[in-house]
Amino acid sequence: MIRATATALVLAIAATPALAADLGGGGGWGGGPAAPVADNSGAQGFSWQGGYAGVTAGYGWGSADNANAGVGKWSNEYGNPLMGVYGGYNVAVTPNIIAGGEADLVYNPMKGSTVIGGQTRTNRTSLNGTVRARVGVAYDRILPYATAGIAIANQQVKDATGSSDQTRVGYALGAGVEGAITNSITARVEYMHQNYGNSNHALSGTTRADQSINQVRAGVGLKF
Repeated sequence: MIRATATALVLAIAATPALAADLGGGGGWGGGPAAPVADNSGAQGFSWQGGYAGVTAGYGWGSADNANAGVGKWSNEYGNPLMGVYGGYNVAVTPNIIAGGEADLVYNPMKGSTVIGGQTRTNRTSLNGTVRARVGVAYDRILPYATAGIAIANQQVKDATGSSDQTRVGYALGAGVEGAITNSITARVEYMHQNYGNSNHALSGTTRADQSINQVRAGVGLKF
């Protein structure tokens, strides 16, 4: 009797793995097929690599600090809406570090005037553009970035004796954030500061002007 019981116990233990496989290894008590497991091996994040171009609009404001030995010093401030275009190319240095170059051209007509020394003295600018390096850290479809480079703008200084026009070269510094709406359409918001330093104009002797511009811009771009 004892021998028969031991033999039955050994057989039951030996059968347990097979029974467990039938119950747990399949899709349920009926031993059906196992539940499918999602395969994410092909999933990839958004790629910022490649070229792009877009349009931008916003608001620009600035000032020109002027000085003339025979008149004194005065400052003209100005501001106006802007519109423009931009384009560039991104390179994925690492999966998250995005670097590249960008250029833009903006129409931002601004004018400020002051009456001093018996004359109306005006500073005016309308077109400006930049050529910049851009570096950002990508969080999948979101790209915060910083940018710096060369700025170019037209500058006019005018008084009762005439006007002086120059093309000025300065520097541009900015920062922004860009997001991918689809795989080919992006949107951005950015701030840009441009400084053009001192320029001399042959008006009422010599008038020196120190011009700077600030811009807040929103843009929509096409990635290709």
